[in-house]
Amino acid sequence: MKRRSAGIDFSAASAPSRVESKNIGDNVIFPRIRTDVLPDTILPGANYSVKGIYRRRGEAALVYRIPNRTAADSWYEKGVVEGEWEQAYERLSISSELSRAWFNNNLRAAAAEGPCNYIAIGKVFVFLGIAYYKGGKYMSRSSHAA
Repeated sequence: MKRRSAGIDFSAASAPSRVESKNIGDNVIFPRIRTDVLPDTILPGANYSVKGIYRRRGEAALVYRIPNRTAADSWYEKGVVEGEWEQAYERLSISSELSRAWFNNNLRAAAAEGPCNYIAIGKVFVFLGIAYYKGGKYMSRSSHAA
C-alpha cells in the first residue's frame, strides 16, 4: 500500500506556481527559504530532496521528499509550515541552539509527522549557513567562535 502525505494534494490543478504567506511582515526566515532553498536542492548530510513551496495545514510550507526504506523507487513527502520555520528560527536565534526535545515539545504537528522534520529544519539551517550540527543539536553560527 502506498503511503500518502496527509493534507496535501499534489495534483497539477492544485499546485499553484506560488503559495502566498499569511503574515509576510512577521516572517524572518521563510522569505529566505523561499528564495534560497529551491526545488531539487539536496539538503546537506541527508538524502532529502526539496520539492518546493506548497500549502500544508493551511499555511505555505517547504515540502521535501525522503527515500522510502522499503521501495527504492518511491519517496515519502513531508513538509514544514511557515509558522514552524519561524518558531524554529526564533529559538535558534534566542537560545543559539535547536534541540530535538524543544522540537518535540513546541512543534508538535511537525513532530507528529516524524523526526525527519527536525532533521529537515536543521539541515535547511545548515544549508543557509546559519547553523551547524554538534552533539545532537543544531547550533547557531552567530554564537560559534570562528
